[in-house]
Amino acid sequence: MGGRPATREAFGEDRAAGRRGAGAFGGREGGRGRVKRCLRGIGAPARRRSRSFPQVALAFSLGAFLYSIASVANAASTDATLSALSLQDRYGTTVAYSPGFDPTKTSYTANAPARTDRITIEATRNDDGATVNYFDGNDQALTDADTVEDHFQLDLEVGANTIKVKVTAEDTVTTATYTLVVTRGVPMASPGAMLSNLDESSG
Repeated sequence: MGGRPATREAFGEDRAAGRRGAGAFGGREGGRGRVKRCLRGIGAPARRRSRSFPQVALAFSLGAFLYSIASVANAASTDATLSALSLQDRYGTTVAYSPGFDPTKTSYTANAPARTDRITIEATRNDDGATVNYFDGNDQALTDADTVEDHFQLDLEVGANTIKVKVTAEDTVTTATYTLVVTRGVPMASPGAMLSNLDESSG
């Protein structure tokens, strides 16, 4: 009989300790609320990471797009055409050629009077990154007859003069050659030279 009271007291203490423990967590309902909040706290970062994936993908796509635009913008031009071509004599008079200029046409002919011993060739590049060089009919480089004046000056021989205007694109690979054949007339002999020739022939 003496052991029962001790058992009840121990049981009472255990219940009291349990209530105190529950109170420390805010009771049964309070404990559940904390557990739910903890679970929400654990899940929140995962949801944030899942939401950030589309943003990362968008940023990557945008970066790739901007890079491709920059690559295209920085690519060397392949334009090896002229936008205009003109001929003038040393006095600034236009020397006509045919057919009329067309960037897609590369062969032209012109007739110059005998007095036209020099012409100026103005070849306008369609792209500023291109370069222009001049060659004769044998693909030998021509020399500018007057490096002080603008554009390219060339002394004409009597008869046909073949001039090749070679355009090299910025990529240094693409080229186009415009060929001009300028025929200079034969100068007439002076009256004094004609009389001298007559005298020699009569003698």
